This record gives sequence, C-alpha cells and structure tokens, in this order.
Amino acid sequence: MAKKIDKGVELLEAVVGVGPVADKGDVVTYNARIFLRKGDEVTQDTSIILRARAHLKTRIIDGAELIDHVTELGKRRPIAGIEKTLYGMKKGG
Repeated sequence: MAKKIDKGVELLEAVVGVGPVADKGDVVTYNARIFLRKGDEVTQDTSIILRARAHLKTRIIDGAELIDHVTELGKRRPIAGIEKTLYGMKKGG
C-alpha cells in the first residue's frame, strides 16, 4: 500500500498493521529505507551498522540490514518526513 504524504515523500507500507493508529505521544519503533528521486538508496555506513548491533536491534528486510529506531511521536526527533508517515500507522505495519 502506498500513501503520498508531502512533496515527494511516500510511505510504502508492505504490511498493514492492526489495532489503534499511532498518534502524538505514542512511542513507536520503526525502521526505514530511504530512496532518492532517481531510485538510488541512501544507505547506512557499514561501521554504523556494526556498532549498532551491540546495543540496538537490527533486522534484514529485502536484503538490507535496518536499525530499529524508537521515538515518541510529536517530539520531532526523526526526520520530519519519516515522522509524518508514522502517524496513522498501526502496530505491525
């Protein structure tokens, strides 16, 4: 499922979650793959992934190792476009 958020920001939700939707004040865990307009992926430096494995949860999705990030919605901690996409998502999505 794709959802257009803002100028060029698009959420590609592979799995639709269940339960109540995420809203301001909710603490959520997410991971993201970021692509430029021409389709090139913005990748994490391998050394960042190696250091993160020691204290953060990582997972492999479609061959890419992603770091799980935890944030409270409304605190403006992640990239603005990412935070906007998290509003309205459901657990497991």
